[in-house]
This record gives sequence, structure tokens and C-alpha cells, in this order.
Amino acid sequence: MIQIKNRDRAVLYASATAATLRDAVEEAVEKNIFLYRASLDGACLDGANLNGACLDGANLNGASLDRARLNGASLNCASLDGAWLNGASLNGASLDGACLDGACLDRARLNGANLDGASLNCASLNCASLNCARLDGASLNCASLNCARLDGATYGDNVPCTQAPLQLLGSRYDVLVLDRHVKIGCEIHATEEWRAYGQRQIEAMDGDDAWTWWQQYRDTILAMADARRYRLLEMEGRENDPDQRRQ
Repeated sequence: MIQIKNRDRAVLYASATAATLRDAVEEAVEKNIFLYRASLDGACLDGANLNGACLDGANLNGASLDRARLNGASLNCASLDGAWLNGASLNGASLDGACLDGACLDRARLNGANLDGASLNCASLNCASLNCARLDGASLNCASLNCARLDGATYGDNVPCTQAPLQLLGSRYDVLVLDRHVKIGCEIHATEEWRAYGQRQIEAMDGDDAWTWWQQYRDTILAMADARRYRLLEMEGRENDPDQRRQ
């Protein structure tokens, strides 16, 4: 008998036929069992078929889910710190408020996934596909997004994030440079709005210290934003040039 328990040790599902925990979880998902706050930390679920699973609030810290199928799954507020999701498929999955700090999602497919408020600090998303994903308020400090695809991805309402954000860390405020917007602390505005802000607008955000900080970092941040804009214009030019597309 293999049991799946929640964080309070209450039994959510018990299988008399499953040979492994992976089998039991797949069985529960197939039967539409709601695995709310399931305790699956460190579980080996490689290649598991968990499409449409309800795992809100589940503890999957350190779990191995390489090549697992979680399309359309609900993982809101789940804990996946240090989890392995290399090559996993999470298309259309909901990870609102989920914690994925230090998780490995290389080559994972997260197209159309909801990552609003998710924590992806130090996560590895190299070569991951995040086309049309929602990243509103996601924390990406030190995350690696080398060669990641973000076509149509957004960070907030109507804020495109089609390239891996540039980051400035270690100062009073963490800085995220997006396509044409910059997020400083909890403030996100168009690059040209930041460029035009004077002392009154900056101090209205966070007091006198904010203005002192802005004077110190303004040129560096705007230079990063300009570099990002020029890179995007260069890429857009290549896409619109048939000779470049043939190369």
C-alpha cells in the first residue's frame, strides 16, 4: 500500500496496486484526486504523466520531475525549490506564487504558463520555452535564461518580456531591464518614463533615499535599457530582412 499524504500527514490517496510512488501519483491524477498540499519532497517522478494534476500548495522541494508531463497542471503556491524539471512539459500550467528557487528547468516547455508572482531566484531555464508565458511580478534574481524563448511573454499588463531580462543586483533595489520597461524594486515603468523622472517623482516612490540612489545608478540603468532596445531593434531588423532570414 502506497500512500500520498499532505503536509499535515493526512492521507490524500492510497493505492494497493501501485509499485512506486510515481505510479501512485499518476493513478491519483488519472482519478482526478485533488492533491492539495501533497508532501512529495524528494520524490522521483521522472517522466510521470501528470497532465491536469491539481497540486496546489504541494511540497515538491528537491523532487525529480525530469521529462514529466504537467501540461495544464495547477501548482499554485507549490514549493519546488531545488526541483529537477529538465525537459519537463508545463504548457499552460499555473504556477501562480510557486517557489522554484534553484530549480533546474533547462529545456522545459512553459508555453502559456502562468508564473505570476513565482519565485525563480537562481533557477536554471537555459533553452527553456516560455512563449506567451505570464511572468507578472516573478522574481528572477540570478536566474539563468540563456537561449530561452520568450516570444509573446509578458511581465505585467502589456509589458513585453521577449528576451531574457538584464539584471542589476546587490544594491538597495533589485533592477530588471525588460524589452522597453525597467522594474526597480516594486516600481515598473517604461524606460522613457524613467529617463524623464525628476527628483519629485522619484522621491514620491520611496522618499529622499530613493532620489540619492537614482542619482548614483541612473546612467548605468539607462545604458542597460538602451543596450536592450538596440538589441531588440537589431533582431527585429533581421526578422524583417529576407536576406538575413536565409542565412
